[in-house]
Amino acid sequence: MNGKRGTWGRATAVFVLLLLFLGITQSARAEGVIFGELVAAGDEIEGDVVLNGNDVRLAGSVDGDAFIVGRTVIVDGSVSGSLFVIGDKVVINGDVGGSAYVGAISLQVGETAVIGRSLYSLGVSLLTERGSTIERDLYALTFSARLGGSVGRDTQAVIGLIEAIRFVLNSVNRATTGQSVSFLEPGLTIDTRGRGTMYRVQAQSDPIDPQTAAALGWLSGQGRLLVSYILVGLLALWLAPRLMGRWSDEAGKRPWPAVGSGLAAYIVGFIGSVIVLLIFTAVGIGLAAATFWGLAFTWWGISLSGLGLAFWIFILFVSYLSKVIVAYRFGGWLLGRFWQRAQRRVWFLLVGLVLFVVLAAIPYVGWALSMVVTFWGLGAVVLAFFSDRTVRSDDGVKTAVVPAA
Repeated sequence: MNGKRGTWGRATAVFVLLLLFLGITQSARAEGVIFGELVAAGDEIEGDVVLNGNDVRLAGSVDGDAFIVGRTVIVDGSVSGSLFVIGDKVVINGDVGGSAYVGAISLQVGETAVIGRSLYSLGVSLLTERGSTIERDLYALTFSARLGGSVGRDTQAVIGLIEAIRFVLNSVNRATTGQSVSFLEPGLTIDTRGRGTMYRVQAQSDPIDPQTAAALGWLSGQGRLLVSYILVGLLALWLAPRLMGRWSDEAGKRPWPAVGSGLAAYIVGFIGSVIVLLIFTAVGIGLAAATFWGLAFTWWGISLSGLGLAFWIFILFVSYLSKVIVAYRFGGWLLGRFWQRAQRRVWFLLVGLVLFVVLAAIPYVGWALSMVVTFWGLGAVVLAFFSDRTVRSDDGVKTAVVPAA
């Protein structure tokens, strides 16, 4: 045990030293990056800029990307690349050649603003004035909004506290059960003024009859879902056949403990990801506030990339592998009872997945089935993991005792 602790301690020390080295060298070698609080009118900067302060103004031109953190941020100039902003009040009046990514309490896109690609907004209020132009798409999650500018393609906005909560829950539901998120379509422009709504406008209309389009969309969605499950299942059987068999055995031997363990892992996975994200972000903001920008960006890059990888692996298990595990187990049981000649594992998988997709398509009952199957399959992975750790621990104890005898 002490040896393991020493190894982890050394690894942690090496990681911290490496992080410090990368941050310091990045700060020392940031030749094309300008740091400061102001890009004055008439200034022409070749390269990227990083701006920070209480009142940040970008009035000149930047031939690169702009990264801005400030209390009040005003962009009157031009940015040839993308714009990344975190602030209290953000006003965009100039030209952005790429996309704009804004996290702010208040975001105003002025009538002279032109965003060459897409706008991604997360905050409390959003205003796009008439005359403003977003060449591609607008994506927003906000508590209030008035959208009056032009958008070249699609607009998808979730507006209002209740709708924001519903959007998050629906997104989690979609990842868990495969059911799509529902949207309301009130029109081309909106002024909520306290009303919550979920809002989506598509750039092109569908000439097909609405009922026919809905039926075709439903069939297409179910077909894509089945193909996705099959592809993931085949890859799992090919790359990790022993793990698939182990998880399937746990799902069959202890179904109810698996459901309980899966529910606990499901809750911890989502809530824990949010908590860890906030901690990692806060550490980076603390480093940036101390003007260690190179170290802050290095920290964000390493920590958020690792967290993102772990989170999407978790989503892979929640969305697909959990269903594949249970369907594989059920398909094997069913074929073992009615078609004993079927010995190939692929048939177990295909039969189980087809039955699951058909049953999951039943209104209400299918949703409940999908949730239970998700917890069941996820819990089987958890039980197998802890069971294997227990076996390895017992083997280690026996190995340690035998030489002493």
